Amino acid sequence: MKRFFSPSGHILPSAAKTRLVLATLLLGLLAHPLGGKPREAQWKRVNEAAEQALPKTAIERLKPILRGALADQAWAEAVRAMGRKFSLEDTIQEDHPEARIVRLQAAIA
Repeated sequence: MKRFFSPSGHILPSAAKTRLVLATLLLGLLAHPLGGKPREAQWKRVNEAAEQALPKTAIERLKPILRGALADQAWAEAVRAMGRKFSLEDTIQEDHPEARIVRLQAAIA
């Protein structure tokens, strides 16, 4: 089992590990340009659905974005779409943070 250590050398608790992994993913998303201008209108529709508290609609609108990003090998945009999908699913399911990591690992595999 891999152990996560804080900068002071202490082992991090489970919740802190989850936050560390999610923060790392988010920083990775911010560090890379999206390069997906053709899907800008689709992203706008996803954001509109999310703002209207329609997470299932937003998830449906994310599916073609994710398929297109994977087909175009726009990896940063694909990760962004997956992360947004997981976030929207969390608003529906209200899982524990550990369940989010399991879904992310399954998507990556």
